[in-house]
Amino acid sequence: MSEESATSGSAERWRVLSELFAFLDREMVEYCVVGDDEKMVAGADGDVDLVVTSNALKSMPRLLLRFAITHDARLMQSIRHEPTAYFFVLAWRDAGGALHLMQLDTCSDYYRFGRKLIPYDEILRGREFVTADDGTDYFIAGSTAAFLYYMLKKVEKQQLDRHHAEVLSRLFRRAPDAIRPALAKYWKSEVVDLICAAGESGDWSIVSAKIADLRAELHSRIPRSLGARISEVRRLIGRILMPTGFFIAVFGPDGSGKSTVNEHIRKSLDLAFWGNEYIHLRPRIGVTLDESSRMPTLDPHGKKPRGWLSSVSKLLYYTFDYIAGYLFTVKPLLIRSKLVVFDRYFHDLIVDPRRYRYGGPAFLPALLARFIPKPDVFLFLDAPADVIQSRKTEVTYEETVRQREAYKLLAHRLKSFRIVDASGELDSTLAEAEWVIVDRMADRVEKRFWLR
Repeated sequence: MSEESATSGSAERWRVLSELFAFLDREMVEYCVVGDDEKMVAGADGDVDLVVTSNALKSMPRLLLRFAITHDARLMQSIRHEPTAYFFVLAWRDAGGALHLMQLDTCSDYYRFGRKLIPYDEILRGREFVTADDGTDYFIAGSTAAFLYYMLKKVEKQQLDRHHAEVLSRLFRRAPDAIRPALAKYWKSEVVDLICAAGESGDWSIVSAKIADLRAELHSRIPRSLGARISEVRRLIGRILMPTGFFIAVFGPDGSGKSTVNEHIRKSLDLAFWGNEYIHLRPRIGVTLDESSRMPTLDPHGKKPRGWLSSVSKLLYYTFDYIAGYLFTVKPLLIRSKLVVFDRYFHDLIVDPRRYRYGGPAFLPALLARFIPKPDVFLFLDAPADVIQSRKTEVTYEETVRQREAYKLLAHRLKSFRIVDASGELDSTLAEAEWVIVDRMADRVEKRFWLR
């Protein structure tokens, strides 16, 4: 990304965030920003941490949906990562058509792994009204609460790099006298002295070196309650039943741009997930892949089909691989909120059996496909045969025409099949593909929260 694009993106994110603050004020939502508010005002990538009341947290999905509707945006992601915390992602396009994602990490009581570290009312009680240079008004946490929240978060995550140290020093200097007694709830006096010395000097190296000890003492002082444990179990069950990751399979004849679209989607939508995974064709359960297994097939129809018995045996093995691979590889990734992108999928056997040297009964791949776990979206990249042939000639013109028609027939049989026009400029294809996914994810969020 160029420096000019990054600057434009930062300005766009701050514009929408400013409008969100105004919206929350109109809705009389009591909130405050915690964390690095200077980075937030600069529009830098990263999540915006908000603390709201417990009642407001329950209403946040519906409020964000209303905001999205009035701002031509979509609420594409919602991950409940603590019993009292949600990770939301808003997506929209700017006037030039570029996609933007904004992460909103919203909580009431600040819990970490079943431990209530700070009640929401303690954070909101001393919130301060501030005005940015462009005139945007918003609320930030009071000095003591802001420091405690950020310090506890870094200790829990075992992260304290140079940027974190700068933020902690800046927050500490706002109210050093009030912060010292507040720290006594969480750590013994020697540790409090260590933290305060770091805040005054700006040198957090010793605190960073002892951060594991700080977390151990924090956990000993604030144990997990039974109620919090029960809430955590319920949250985990919810994640298993309704995973927050997303599962995509990309189809198209050779030359339609699958590899480019796969790579772009994983980068452009990364902020909506906690990582991504690329899988070529099938899971290959229990097999470690080397780079040679990922090389493109240059002559997909160059080898003769296998015999009837060999073909059926191979097909049954593939069926087992997809079902077992989903249960033991794909589903766990989805539960962990990851984006899973397949380059081709089982259903490609229905369209192009010769590529897989299948010589068995023609009806069998379609029959077995009914038992294969379906992606959230089948993405078919379509273009006229002459356009595809101008890019790649790995199969004949007639075969490209046949495959296009076969994919379209498949599209009519699968509800989650979406056709993307890949005939024009690459930027247009990428924009359409990513918005298909955004739109599909937003529909899922609305359905899960009963927002429509």
